[in-house]
Amino acid sequence: MAQHVNNTQTQARDAQSAQAVPQAQATAKWLACISPQNRYLFTLDHTGEIIQGATVTKVPFTQPWFCGLISLRGKLHGVIDLPDFLALSRGTPPEESSGLRRQVDEQSSCILTLGTSLGMLCGLVVGRLEGLRNAEDFDHVPVSATHRGPLINSIYRDRSGSQWLEVNLVHLVSSLKGHSISMAQGSL
Repeated sequence: MAQHVNNTQTQARDAQSAQAVPQAQATAKWLACISPQNRYLFTLDHTGEIIQGATVTKVPFTQPWFCGLISLRGKLHGVIDLPDFLALSRGTPPEESSGLRRQVDEQSSCILTLGTSLGMLCGLVVGRLEGLRNAEDFDHVPVSATHRGPLINSIYRDRSGSQWLEVNLVHLVSSLKGHSISMAQGSL
């Protein structure tokens, strides 16, 4: 059975446990996740639930980055292999297998659903959840927009030197809608 974690509940629990921390510390800005290829940051305002152990139903004749469907509270959500989709958005072919599809099959990976404000019932296979982060945890890495791709807002480096990609979920949804329209028109 899938385990669901609501980001609002997570934030409330973290806020209660942080009462001993001085008030000067900034509130969390991002949800951090790690896949086999990259480390990702997602703006909290655009994220939904975190699902672990969900059964993803495969759908034939779909794009390689489309893992399948999950049912969440009686509604179907498409599930996207995030690294594959980001690679294609930059114009580079994804690796033979990003490893995330295998993880979904093994039910060891997290699926992050998009927030309701984005208007799309979609989940992203993101690997493993790393928790909440704020801007003070990172240094901005200046990189040109063409180098980072259209779906990445910024690139950051944490104190240990690891690189993190801030995914622009609004642009991701627009890009997914463009793929849906072109796929639907192609089948007519």
